[in-house]
This record gives sequence, structure tokens and C-alpha cells, in this order.
Amino acid sequence: MQGSKSTQPKEIPTTPAAQQQPESYNREMRRRMEHMGTGPYSEPAPNPTRKRMQKRVDERKKRQEAAKKTVVTRGPSTDIKVGRKNTYFLLGAVAIVLLIIVIAIIIRHPF
Repeated sequence: MQGSKSTQPKEIPTTPAAQQQPESYNREMRRRMEHMGTGPYSEPAPNPTRKRMQKRVDERKKRQEAAKKTVVTRGPSTDIKVGRKNTYFLLGAVAIVLLIIVIAIIIRHPF
């Protein structure tokens, strides 16, 4: 039996066409009902769609939380200490800006 299925001789069905259509319909309906978990079947239905979606959402949240934890641990340090040099620099910069503003006001509006 070599070659593809399409090159093999076609089997002629033994049941009449009028009976084939209801049988295929019944087969489709039976599969649908088994999938949905309804009907008199011994196997339990697979996980309903809602449960699967909820499971995916939960897994996604867990992954996001894990990513947040790694970002927090790897991120820059949050304990910033302003030393003496930085303090003097900031105070000097603020003083210069205030001095420029005061000089501009005096030049624009002399007393």
C-alpha cells in the first residue's frame, strides 16, 4: 500500500446515502455533547472553557508578580544618601537661582 491516500482506489460505502447523512449528524452531535459534558456518557467532560480561561489568567498574574519581584531586586538601590558635598552643591545651586531672580526683578523694576 504505497502512495498517498488520494491515489488509492476509493472504497464504495455499503450503506445507502439516505442513511449516511443522519449517521454522520448523530456522530457530530455525540461529539459535541461529549465535549460539552452533557448527555449519557461515562467520561467526565474536559475542563470547561471558563475554568481554562481562569487558569490562564491566574498563571499570567503569577508570572507578572514574579517579574515584578525580579525587577525590584535587580533595580537601582532605593536607599539614596545625600552626603555633605551633595548638600552644599544643592544649596549653592538654589542660592544662585534665587540670586539671578532677585537681580532680574531689581533690573526690571527699579525702586
